[in-house]
Amino acid sequence: MTGFLEVPPIFNNPKRLMKYMDQLMHREILACGVSLAQLRLLQEVYRGRGRLSALCGRLNTQEKQIWQDKYRLLVKLGMRNRLRELLFGTRFCKSLQRTPFIAPQ
Repeated sequence: MTGFLEVPPIFNNPKRLMKYMDQLMHREILACGVSLAQLRLLQEVYRGRGRLSALCGRLNTQEKQIWQDKYRLLVKLGMRNRLRELLFGTRFCKSLQRTPFIAPQ
């Protein structure tokens, strides 16, 4: 069993579509072997609040450990060491979509 539906879902609402795509991306990230600590790091980077020192406080780790975890995370996800790819290559949100949502008729 692949975990995918036999019949592809039809989305009438853009929020439901983005949530579904985000869920699929989350499954793929976990399938790459990302640990829970690395997933927390990824979520904190998404939020974009604070500096590295504040991130150290929230994650209870040292700066060096955060840099190493970030590097390992990018390697697992098959990305180069660029923050933009880390942010925009691993999640879906409506503001990042280039084409408008068109509901099926």
